[in-house]
Amino acid sequence: MESFNVLLTCSSNKTQLIEWAKRSVSKLDYKINVYAGDTNLNVQSKYLSDKFWHMPKCVKKNYPKILRFCKKQNIKIIIPSSDKELLFWSNFKQDLKKNKIYVMVSNYETVNSCHDKLRFFKKLKKFNFVSFTSNNLNDFKSNQTLIGKDRYGSGSKKIIIGKKEKFIKEYLSKKKIENYIFQKYINSKNEISLDCYFSKKNKLLKVLARNRSLIINGESAITTVIDGNKFINKINLVGSKL
Repeated sequence: MESFNVLLTCSSNKTQLIEWAKRSVSKLDYKINVYAGDTNLNVQSKYLSDKFWHMPKCVKKNYPKILRFCKKQNIKIIIPSSDKELLFWSNFKQDLKKNKIYVMVSNYETVNSCHDKLRFFKKLKKFNFVSFTSNNLNDFKSNQTLIGKDRYGSGSKKIIIGKKEKFIKEYLSKKKIENYIFQKYINSKNEISLDCYFSKKNKLLKVLARNRSLIINGESAITTVIDGNKFINKINLVGSKL
């Protein structure tokens, strides 16, 4: 039996993702270990994975070190699990492929469109289900309750929740406002994230829907997998545009 290994990066406390990966590879006729990789040594995923890698940050200067590790440990599939690392993996996707290491990530242009929240909205605004997004507060009513986000940020950093225009203008300088996007605030007890995997021919293969029960520093610490079928039609529309 042939063998190779799978690396799930930014594994944090995403124990359900580790379990899902282990169940998936067990169906294949290969001997496969699932590695959890994270820059934090004290994460729950290290105890559920087959092996744990206290890995360096996903930045350009660390790429040679990451490549050496993957080659040495016979890593053939890499599954990034955080949006903050996707630009890194998409940038090196083709070089890794030359080394017979395959990353489950879209191309750089697609990732870049998703990384920029305003650009993402402009690409998808023809779909009615996408929340109106603008970096200009004048596009909203003065008494409207809003949410403000760093245009390029992740992990809920610098987020402004449930505030009106007057507060936001007093809180942010003009220069900072230009780096923010604003949306109508929606009050809900549920926050759901969707991990979506497409084939090279843009066919939707899998939607993994998770209710984020506990969020720490913008990262989901406790999640519950829920039925994702209700989202499939909308995800297909988004995929066709991206």
